[in-house]
Amino acid sequence: MRWAKTMVPLRPPGFVERPTLDALLDQYGEAHEYGRVVLVSAPAGQGKTAAVAEWTRRHPETPTAWVSLEPTDRDAACWWDTVLGALDTVLDPVEHRPGPRRDQDPMVMAHEAHEALEALPDGAVLVLDDVHEIVGHPALDGLLALLRHPRPRLTIVLCSRFDPPVGLERLRLHGRLAQVRVAQLSFDRDDAARLFAAHGVRLAEDEVATLVDRTEGWVAALRLAAMSLQELEDVSAFVADFAGDDRSVADYLVDEVLAVLDERQIAVLETGCVSTPLPVELAVELSGIDDAAIVLDRLESATALVNATDRRRTLFRTHELLRSHVLARLRRRDPARLADLHQRAASWYEQRGEHPQALRCAAAAGDVPTVQLLLRSRAIELLGQGAFDALLHTERVLAGAADDPRVRLLLGLSALERGDLDHGERLIDSAERELAAHRPLGHQSGNLVVFRRIVAARAAFVRGRLPAAIAVGATIDPDAVDDVALRALALITRGTALLASDRDQSRRDCQEALTLAESRDWPYLALQAQSTLALADNHAGERARLQRHARAVIARARAEGWGDSSWTLRAWFALATSEVLRGRPHEATERIAHAEAACPPDHPHFAAALAVLRGAAEHDTGETFEGWRRIRHARTSRSEDSTHEVHTKALAALLEQQAALAGGRAREAGEVTRAMSADLAGTAELALLRARNQWSVRDVRARRTLDPVLTGELRALTSLVVVEAPLLDAEIALERGETSIARDRLRRALALAHRSDVVRPLRHLPEALRRFLAEHRGGFAELDPLVDEVLTGSAPAVAAAHHLTARERDVLDLLPTMRSSADIAHDLTVSVNTVKTHQRAIYQKLGVENRRQAVTRARQIGLLVSERPRSAH
Repeated sequence: MRWAKTMVPLRPPGFVERPTLDALLDQYGEAHEYGRVVLVSAPAGQGKTAAVAEWTRRHPETPTAWVSLEPTDRDAACWWDTVLGALDTVLDPVEHRPGPRRDQDPMVMAHEAHEALEALPDGAVLVLDDVHEIVGHPALDGLLALLRHPRPRLTIVLCSRFDPPVGLERLRLHGRLAQVRVAQLSFDRDDAARLFAAHGVRLAEDEVATLVDRTEGWVAALRLAAMSLQELEDVSAFVADFAGDDRSVADYLVDEVLAVLDERQIAVLETGCVSTPLPVELAVELSGIDDAAIVLDRLESATALVNATDRRRTLFRTHELLRSHVLARLRRRDPARLADLHQRAASWYEQRGEHPQALRCAAAAGDVPTVQLLLRSRAIELLGQGAFDALLHTERVLAGAADDPRVRLLLGLSALERGDLDHGERLIDSAERELAAHRPLGHQSGNLVVFRRIVAARAAFVRGRLPAAIAVGATIDPDAVDDVALRALALITRGTALLASDRDQSRRDCQEALTLAESRDWPYLALQAQSTLALADNHAGERARLQRHARAVIARARAEGWGDSSWTLRAWFALATSEVLRGRPHEATERIAHAEAACPPDHPHFAAALAVLRGAAEHDTGETFEGWRRIRHARTSRSEDSTHEVHTKALAALLEQQAALAGGRAREAGEVTRAMSADLAGTAELALLRARNQWSVRDVRARRTLDPVLTGELRALTSLVVVEAPLLDAEIALERGETSIARDRLRRALALAHRSDVVRPLRHLPEALRRFLAEHRGGFAELDPLVDEVLTGSAPAVAAAHHLTARERDVLDLLPTMRSSADIAHDLTVSVNTVKTHQRAIYQKLGVENRRQAVTRARQIGLLVSERPRSAH
C-alpha cells in the first residue's frame, strides 16, 4: 500500500509530550534562506519518528511531505516514485492518486521531483524517515542530488539510525545542518515518569530513576518496560532485575539490532561486552580479528549502540542494555567461552598494570584463586585508585570463599569507604576474631599489624567514635611497613588522628602521603590526604591554604564520582567553617548544604558540627534566635559516642556563647562556659568564655581573665579566639576611657583578622566600638581597606536595630524602667495595644524574646548607652 508510505505516522499509545524537544525542532525547522537539513540520528527505538511526526502535527499550517522509506525504495526508480508521491500530497492533494508512474526512467523522475520541489510553497518541509534503509544502494544517489542543490526556505528532515554518508560536513560548513541526536531524544526521569503514568503504572521516584539509568533513557526499552509492568504485581522486583535479558527487551534487540549483524561483527561485539570501555587492542586479542577497529567503526554506524569514547577512537563503549543482553545470551549458550573471554581479558589487563580492570574481569570469570591473589597483592593500590566497583564485584564472587581474614579486612575497609558501614564492620569483626584466635600479634608481619590498626581507626572514625579512633590512629607506625601504598594509607590515618594533638606532625604525614599518592597515580589516597590537610589548615587558620586543598578535593571528587565520600564531606566542612569565620554567611550556607548532602545519617560528629555552622550562618543572616537555638541543640543533644574533636568543641562553644550574649541570654552564656570547662581546660578559648561572661555583667575582672590570652600564655585551639580576645579588651578599655589601649587592641585585632581572614568578629562589634572605629577611620594604614569593609557591613541584629522607628526608640527608652505597658502608653499618649505592637517589633528586630533580653541587647549594641532626647509628640 504505497499511499501509507506518504502518511504522517499516528501517535503511538502512551505518547509523552516533550516541550523541550518540540522547541528544539521548532528552532531547527524554521525556514532558512538557503534551505536547511535537519538530521535526526539515533539507534532504533529512540523515538525519532514519533518526535518528528508530532512536530509536524503541531504545525498543520506548514506544508509537509512525508516519506517512510523501506527496503523496496532502494532502487532509484522506486525511490523517485515514492518521493514524487509524497510531494503530490502537498502540491495537489485533491487530485493526488498514489501509485506507480507510467514513466519509470529515474532521470525523468528526478527531473519531475526537482520541478515539484521548486513548486512547493514557501517554508515547506520534506521528511525522509528511515534513511538508513537506502544507504549503500542506488537510491542514495537520489538523496545526494536532493541535498546537493538546496531549495531556498525548504527544510529537509532526515531520520536515520546512523549518520548517512551524504556530505554532512559540507552541509555543516555551509551553515545548513542542524542535528538532533541521542542526547536530545533520550528520556530523562520526568519524561519516563509521564510515560509510566500514561500506561497506568505507578512507580516510586527511585524506581523511575533506576530504569532510566539502566536504559540510559532509551525510549523503546522504557516503553517495553512500561508494557511489561502493566501485567505484573511485583513492580519492585521487576525494576531491580530489569536488564537486557528481559524478554521484551531481548526480543527487540535481536529483531532490530543483532539480526542485521554478520559473524565478525557479533564476535567483536561479544568482546565489547566483556569489558567496557573496550580497548581496540583487547578487541583484537579476544576476537582474533586483526581489523577489529574497522569492525567497531561499522558497529557504531550500523547500531549507534557502540560508540567511541575518545577522539583517537581507541576505546569503545557498548550500550548497557545491549551489553547485558549479549552477556546473558553467552551465559546461556556458551558459558565456557564467556569465562575464557573474561580470564584472557584479566590476564591482558594485569600484564599492563591495569589492576581494577583485571580484578573485575577475574571476578566475572569466577576465578577465585586469581581474585584472592590480586587482592592480597594489589588491594591497597585499588583502594588508592578508588576502584570500589571492582572490589564490590570481587566481594560478590568470593561470597563465602573469602577464607583469608586479610582479604576480609580489605573488603571491609572498602565497604567502609563506599559508605556501607554495617556490612563493612561485619567483615572486619569476622576477620579480627579469626586473627585474634589463630595469629598471635607477635607472629604477624609489620604490614598486617599496621593494617589492622588502620582499619580499626577508620571504622571508629566513620562511626564518630573519635576518642577511640584517635587513640588507635596515633599508635600507627608507617615506618613499620614495606609496601608503598600501605605506607601512604598509614600516614593519612595517623595524620587524621593527630589533627587535635600534633598539628605539625599531622601536616607532615599527610603531605608525604599526598606526594606518594600523586607520584603513583592513586587519586583516592590523594583525595584523603588533601582532605585532612584542609582540616589541619582550618585549625591553624591558614585560610588560603585551606581553600586550595579543599577545592582540589572537591574538584577531584566531582571528576571521579566521589561526591558522597566522607573525605569530600570534610573538605566541604572546612570550606563552610572558613566562610563562617570570614563573615560570609550566605556562602557558608551554600557549602554547608553540600556537606550535609554528603554526610551519612549515622555520622553524629559531622552532623552536629554542621548544625553548629548552620546555626552561626542563620544568626549572621538575621535569624538570631533560630541560629542560637540550633547551635545550643547541637551541644545539648550530643551523645558520649559522638564526642567532638577538641577544636570543633572550642569553635562551637565560642559561637554559641556569642549568639547567646547577642540575644541577651546571659544565663545560657554562662551555661556554655560551665559545660565546656573540663574539655577546654588550660586553653585560651575557656579563658575567653569566662571573660565574656564577666564583662556581660560589667565585671572589670574580665581583663585579668583575658590577660593570659593576650600574652599568648594559653594554648589557642582556634583562630577565632586570637581575634576575639583583643576586641573584647578594646571594648573594656573604651568603656573605661582608655582610648589609647582601645585603639592599640583594635589595631591588633584588625591585623590578626587580616592575616587569618577571620573577619566575622569585626562584623559583630558592639555599637560603641563600631563608632570608635569609624571615628578613627583612615588611621590604620594598610588595614584601612579592612576597616572600610567592616564599616560598610554590620551584624544582623545591629543592622536591624538601626531600623527601629522613632516611636519604637521611644518605647525602648522606657523599657529599662519599672513602668507597665499601660504606664508607657500614658507617657507617650498612645493606646496600650500600640505600645505592645511596638514592643513586639522591637523584640523581633533585636532578635530577642522578652523585655529583659531587649534591654540587655540594646545596652550591648549601644542603643541605651546614655540618655537620648525623646521624640516630640
